[in-house]
Amino acid sequence: SHPNLEILLFVEGKGKIITTNKAVEVKKNDIVIINPNCNHFEVSNENLIFYSIGLQKTNVYLKESYKQKIIKFSLKYQDYKNISNLYELIYSESNEKKNDYQFILKNTLESIMLIIQRLDKLTYNDSNSKEETDLISNIKNIIDNNFYLDIKLDDIATRLSVSKSTICHIFKKETNKSIIEYKIDKQLEEANNLLNITDMTVSQIASFVGFNSTSYFIQKYKRKFNKLPSNR
Repeated sequence: SHPNLEILLFVEGKGKIITTNKAVEVKKNDIVIINPNCNHFEVSNENLIFYSIGLQKTNVYLKESYKQKIIKFSLKYQDYKNISNLYELIYSESNEKKNDYQFILKNTLESIMLIIQRLDKLTYNDSNSKEETDLISNIKNIIDNNFYLDIKLDDIATRLSVSKSTICHIFKKETNKSIIEYKIDKQLEEANNLLNITDMTVSQIASFVGFNSTSYFIQKYKRKFNKLPSNR
């Protein structure tokens, strides 16, 4: 377990990544993202060889599956070739350290991240803000991308490897609102946007943004915007 994000590109052999509750089969042409604070180790079955890149203050989420700490993709030939070439460039530049190599590393890494992002509905959280902690930034990122789901505090705590009481206490202390209040605000903001740009009914919008009860949605909407929800 380590505090940085890890991206592994497997270039030879077969093996497994073992975590506390599952084993992920890996082979050549696979790329695996391991999020921070995830207990794991690699096992080689057939001469397993891989490149590894670590990123600080970064988390990666699968949209609609924010609880997943390890994300694996089996790359198509061209994607594997492109990413493999970029990994080799990072490796050689890191060793040789020629003029401006830091800029080459940064740009090459961004290219790798963009290629990976095209593979699926991924979202990144780069927690470099000095105004809030990494933990708060990660909680907000989960909610911002999954506010319409039935998000459980236990699930967020498990995903971020902290206790539920810790995330609730720190979030309230730093934002002056609870995690649930933050989530409801996101739902109401999206609902207000949909009311302005679509012909969906109030009940359809309430359901779309994750409210199980239209009457409860109307109550919360009126309290936030000081008016009843209606289409323009």
